Amino acid sequence: MAGTIQAIQEAELASEKKEKEAKVRAEEIVEKAKADAKELIRNGAAKVKQEAEEKLEAAKTEQQSVLDKARTEAEEEIGALKERVKAKQAGAVDAVVNLLVN
Repeated sequence: MAGTIQAIQEAELASEKKEKEAKVRAEEIVEKAKADAKELIRNGAAKVKQEAEEKLEAAKTEQQSVLDKARTEAEEEIGALKERVKAKQAGAVDAVVNLLVN
């Protein structure tokens, strides 16, 4: 009978030990999962930030291209207007000279 009681006690101790080990292992798994989740969040945030910076840089490049194109078109239009003004001035001068001569 003493052997049976001792066997039961040993089984209970072994069971408690296994339960404690399982709790420790479960806590380790949870901590590892938390650490992995934090790392994923950090990496995800870094990736999102990098993508946002790339999009911002692309937008700046596109903006500069649009500005350059608008500036070139404006300069061409100004050049054409200046030519028209010169032509009209020459025509006006000719008209005034004709009026004075006649």
